[in-house]
Amino acid sequence: GNPAFVSSGNGVNVVMRARDAAGNDITAGGLSVSFSYSGGTSTGNFSTVTDGGNGTYSATLTGQVAGTSSTIRAAISGSNLTSAGYALVVVPGAVSLSNSTVAVGSGTVASGSSTSVTVTVRDSFGNQIPSGNTVVLNNTGGTSTGSFSTVTDNGNGTFSANFTGLVAGSPTTITAT
Repeated sequence: GNPAFVSSGNGVNVVMRARDAAGNDITAGGLSVSFSYSGGTSTGNFSTVTDGGNGTYSATLTGQVAGTSSTIRAAISGSNLTSAGYALVVVPGAVSLSNSTVAVGSGTVASGSSTSVTVTVRDSFGNQIPSGNTVVLNNTGGTSTGSFSTVTDNGNGTFSANFTGLVAGSPTTITAT
């Protein structure tokens, strides 16, 4: 079927229902159950497995690295179940200001000259966030002045513009919001 989606940093509950060889629900607990994922580039961490005492076992998978569909599988006493598994895709989470960056092509710009400015928007796990953001560039502090070209959304979590130096002076800081 179609994969489920979870944002990086968020959790999804994973549940296994134990059945006997005839397909009947097992209504007691006590099995050694683990969960794993494979086959894709999406990653995350599983919490400790909880034994419901009624044949159900659950854990929370917290998404981390956004990527392609991974298959979630359950194992009993280290042996993978023969069922098809569950497809899950981790997508980027909310913007993290501490993981997002502003890069400037040159630290010094002559009056009338330009340099590139690139903003990379990331979530708390370092995944680039490809859509849904607006970036505004500013320069603050110092006596130097300049202007920015229109900011271009490159569609991959990066935004680009040019900064043109106008009045020479002490250093100014380029920031993004």
